Amino acid sequence: MADLPAQEREPAATTPAKPNSSPLAIVSVISGFAAALAFVSGVIAAILITDPAVSASTMPGGVFLCFVFAVIGVVTGAIAFNRITRSAGRLGGRGWAVSGLTVSIMSLGLALLIGAFFTLALWAFMMLPSD
Repeated sequence: MADLPAQEREPAATTPAKPNSSPLAIVSVISGFAAALAFVSGVIAAILITDPAVSASTMPGGVFLCFVFAVIGVVTGAIAFNRITRSAGRLGGRGWAVSGLTVSIMSLGLALLIGAFFTLALWAFMMLPSD
């Protein structure tokens, strides 16, 4: 077969470039998993440490870190999801944003639940009559 002139050759198939993932979506996932890790490590430390004074201080610390990381994850995930939705396909990472939001909201719920439990327990302990 003879070489075809340049005009008659098929143009090279170009694949559309994959959009870049939103950095905020990735930050949301990382902070969401950091929140879950802080919660779990606080619970495990409180269970494994036999000294009650040390154990009582590790659990609230883990819950506080969980709360901080979860708030960061929810805020960055919501911003990323909004930007990805408005970008009309130019920005990717919707799955990252959704998973970061999901893990962060679950961690935030756990932190608030355990925080409320500790607050009620402290209040009940302070209301006990002193001898």
